[in-house]
Amino acid sequence: MVPKSRPVSGSSATRLRAGQKAVFSAQEDVVQKSGRPIDLYVHLGDMAYTRGGDGEFQVKFFEIYESRLRNTVCWPTMRNHEGLTSEGKHGTGPYYDAYVLPARGEAAGVPPGTEPYYSFDYGPIHFVCPDSFDLDRSTDAAMAVWLKEDLKKTQAKWLIAFWHHPPYTLGSDNSNTERPLVDMRENRSPLQCAAPSAALTGRTGWGSVPVIAPPASFNYSSGIPANTTGLHPVGRQQPQTHKRR
Repeated sequence: MVPKSRPVSGSSATRLRAGQKAVFSAQEDVVQKSGRPIDLYVHLGDMAYTRGGDGEFQVKFFEIYESRLRNTVCWPTMRNHEGLTSEGKHGTGPYYDAYVLPARGEAAGVPPGTEPYYSFDYGPIHFVCPDSFDLDRSTDAAMAVWLKEDLKKTQAKWLIAFWHHPPYTLGSDNSNTERPLVDMRENRSPLQCAAPSAALTGRTGWGSVPVIAPPASFNYSSGIPANTTGLHPVGRQQPQTHKRR
């Protein structure tokens, strides 16, 4: 059974809403200065503090980003805050009410048969979104089997993977000891073999990343080990390596 969300105190709710407004304002400023619109949103989780309730989605995300979401697709990933009121095994709760994800491969990619993890194509880019929160992350689980098949079949020039729990971090979390983070590092061998152009993760910071195409126009290192950086075509150019000082 999925627990019901509890109301957030007025002062806390006001502070969180103000923070999201500031993020949106900063994004709009970047868009105006760049002279081109956002092509899509890749959201890395925690979009509805603090318990992922329906009202929190509405007030703290959809209302704030309304003008942009009218014509810009947002591709989400599950995190622990949304997971307090939603669960992936049965695809129930406010998170799955808010988003209809390509369980049958409607946006290209191998059909996962479920919504917690999925893939899609955008131009020459193939995006994959594993679930790092409440599904089996082992190497022989259904998600791993799907991921291997999906990565095997894609012919896209670029590959971007995104999920919530970072495989490498010693910020507000510790990827050496926290199970979801350890699993996403040690059990993601299909992704490592595919050499993604970029890996985007959340948790230790705000998780909404606007992606502007073509891919050559941006350079992310979020979620990539500290000694690598850069965005590269799959199988064509390896990340640049920098020596640690």
